[in-house]
Amino acid sequence: MIDPATGQLRLQGWATGIEDNIVVNHRDGRPVSQAHEALNRLRYRVWNYHLLYTEKHVIQFNFVDVVSANGRGVCPSNIVIFDKSNPRDTMRKVEEKTFRCPQFDREKAFDFETPSYHEGNGGDLLMSVTKGNGHRDYIVKLKSKEIDLDLEMTFNYDNGAPAIFYATPLTPERTSFFSSLKKSNLQLSGHYTYEGKKHTCSDCLMMIDDGRGHTVYGIQYYWVMFMGRLADGRAVTGSMSDGMAARYDGLD
Repeated sequence: MIDPATGQLRLQGWATGIEDNIVVNHRDGRPVSQAHEALNRLRYRVWNYHLLYTEKHVIQFNFVDVVSANGRGVCPSNIVIFDKSNPRDTMRKVEEKTFRCPQFDREKAFDFETPSYHEGNGGDLLMSVTKGNGHRDYIVKLKSKEIDLDLEMTFNYDNGAPAIFYATPLTPERTSFFSSLKKSNLQLSGHYTYEGKKHTCSDCLMMIDDGRGHTVYGIQYYWVMFMGRLADGRAVTGSMSDGMAARYDGLD
């Protein structure tokens, strides 16, 4: 994605079905200060975000890496769950508190070989996406004593809407950028126990949003999306976002 000679973003725009070929060579980006090359790490923001729609709940979990080195840093990975009938009053959240960072490939839009894993908070918080038995089969596991959640579900990456990848420069010189891979309508099956009650999924839906970017200032990002099924059984997704490509005062 980045020209090693200039540190500038090579790609701009969007495409579908190219996630296997994307390499985010963030180490070739230009540092904030040529005298302190380590500052380049401070600009690289990485996350793998997942959103699950079940019959009764919305569950999101997010592998976050803001600044890391040797597996430790600022990595507020988290799980959020709420009841679809009353989201404001039922939302519960557990977040990484021990500065442990998740394991995943930060140079790929989606890591098909060793996707994502995080264990923190003294073993209380477990989040993982691991390979299953079949081609592009994956197993999702979430466990937290703090919010009383224990989940295990499976999905196939190819069973969903085509993935959309887009990249946009954030500055005129194209040395700062934001990119995202969005994959929706992935069919989930499995079960989870929440607050002592067991729930089963045979046709739940999930979307993936993997973000990669070099940033140098405060940013605002607004995103609204929905997933569901029409009366004839077809899955549908809507997504609206704004803000990533605009300049904002970092002190705001």
